[in-house]
Amino acid sequence: MAGTSPRAWIPPGRRWRGAARSIPAAAWAWLLVACATFCASDAYIVLSYEGAREACGGSTAGYTLFSLCVIYVVGGIASAVVLPLQGVPPRATWARYALPHAACWLTAMALLFACFALCGLVLGNVVQSTRGLLSVGIGWALARAGFTRLEERVSARTVARRALAAVLLVAAVALYAAGGTR
Repeated sequence: MAGTSPRAWIPPGRRWRGAARSIPAAAWAWLLVACATFCASDAYIVLSYEGAREACGGSTAGYTLFSLCVIYVVGGIASAVVLPLQGVPPRATWARYALPHAACWLTAMALLFACFALCGLVLGNVVQSTRGLLSVGIGWALARAGFTRLEERVSARTVARRALAAVLLVAAVALYAAGGTR
C-alpha cells in the first residue's frame, strides 16, 4: 500500500540524508514514540521474566528463551496480518536479506535478554549503550571499504567527533557500573 510507511509521509526535500543535514520534525516524533515503546517493552521484559522464572524453575536459559519465544510469536502473528497488506517480496529477497538479518537480530535479542536476566534491566540497558563505539568503528570501516549505500563517507573530523562521543559514553557507563548501588 503506497503511502503507509512513515518515510512516505515526509516530503522528499525534507528527508534526512546524512550527518550534516537536519532531522525533520516527523522523524523526531517517530523517534520519541519508538523510545517510549522501547521503555515500555523493557519494563515488560522484567515482568515476563518474573512470570517465566517461576514456570522454568529459576533457569536463566529457560526463562530467557521462554520470554524471547513468546515475544517473537506475538510479533510473528502481527507480521502475518500486516505483511499481505504491504506486499510480500520474492523468496530470493527473503533468503538474501531478511533471513540473515532475522538470524542476527534473534541471536542479539537472546543474548540481550540473558544479560538483563543476569545483571538487571537498568545495568543491562546502560551496558548495551556502549555498542556505540563498535557502531562508529563498523560505520567507518564500511564507508572506507566503499559500502556507501550502508554508511556514507564523512570527514575525519566527523569520525573523530563520533568516536569521542562513543568513548565518553563508555566512560560514563564504566563510572555508573563502578559506582554500585550506594
